[in-house]
Amino acid sequence: MLLRILLILTILAGIGTIALTQFKVRPHIQDIISAREFQNNRANTAERNLRDTKKKLSGTEAELQSTKKELDTTTVQLNTTKQDLKVSRGQVEKLNKELISTQGRLRSAEQNLSAWDALRIPVEGVKALIETEKKLRADIEALTAENQIVTEQRNRAQEKVRIYEEGRGEDLEVPLPPGIRGKVLVVDVKWKFVVLSVGRVDKVEENGVLLVSREGRLVAKVKVKRVQENRCIANVMPGWSFDEILEGDVVLN
Repeated sequence: MLLRILLILTILAGIGTIALTQFKVRPHIQDIISAREFQNNRANTAERNLRDTKKKLSGTEAELQSTKKELDTTTVQLNTTKQDLKVSRGQVEKLNKELISTQGRLRSAEQNLSAWDALRIPVEGVKALIETEKKLRADIEALTAENQIVTEQRNRAQEKVRIYEEGRGEDLEVPLPPGIRGKVLVVDVKWKFVVLSVGRVDKVEENGVLLVSREGRLVAKVKVKRVQENRCIANVMPGWSFDEILEGDVVLN
């Protein structure tokens, strides 16, 4: 009986202790729970703020990249504008020079017009004067060329006369102008003469000497005996035949 009473008292004492503990500890636990919830709320708020900040940062970076691209585009446009400005300035300078030149030609034309007015020559007579001046120039050029030809022929004739006077008629060699070049058309082995593709139009003359070559090698030396307009006949010079002359061999001086 006593043991039961003690057991009951012990149970009651434990219950009282638990009740006391609950009464004293529960507010502290509630404070801890409240603090934990507060910290959780702060953490959640901080995390939301962090996400918002990251979004704003991403937007700012995108705006920064866009601004950078716009800046690059603006820089390129600025450089292009500078280049265009440089080109435009060059064109302006060129146009200014052309304008000055045109103004100079205009003044010269005005002076020439004044001179024509002073000469009292009608406009319709100017064309006739120009044609006459052109004809005179052409006549002068033709006479000059003819005079040059006649002078060359005279000099050659004088050279022939001089050679004959010196008694060297058989050995006469008339100098030919440089640059004569043709081919052997016909070869007569028996009579040792050849027909060449050069003539009077190439300024070939009788007693002129030409060389016959084949592949850069001297074949023979010939002297012209008769000249036609576009061809001539020449004899092989004694002692100057190093190989048989063939049709198609090159002749030159």
